[in-house]
Amino acid sequence: MLTIRAEQMAALQRASERTLIERLSAHVTLRWGVMAGGAAREAWISDAVLRARGYRLKSEQDITEFVDLTFEFGREFDLEARHAAGTAILKCRQLAAARMRQLRGWAASARGSAGKEA
Repeated sequence: MLTIRAEQMAALQRASERTLIERLSAHVTLRWGVMAGGAAREAWISDAVLRARGYRLKSEQDITEFVDLTFEFGREFDLEARHAAGTAILKCRQLAAARMRQLRGWAASARGSAGKEA
């Protein structure tokens, strides 16, 4: 029988996390253009991934959407009072898929509001 030790499991999780950050970094570069170089961008993304997981987002698609929102609305948009409605959606007890659907609607509305303010 094969036994995976805790140390091995932790190493696998770190490698998986590193791969996710690399994919997200490439995504961000394509979607949002060039931002402050490597380490700064990866720190931003890594922080966003941690917060997304704190909101019980697990799928790469949901985490990617959350990262996109941080680039669109601000690094810690979910901690800002002006985006309280978005934060409330993230914190509710619904399944991630339902929350992400609502969050997309909130983002579309926030985009529309920002255009009217300008």
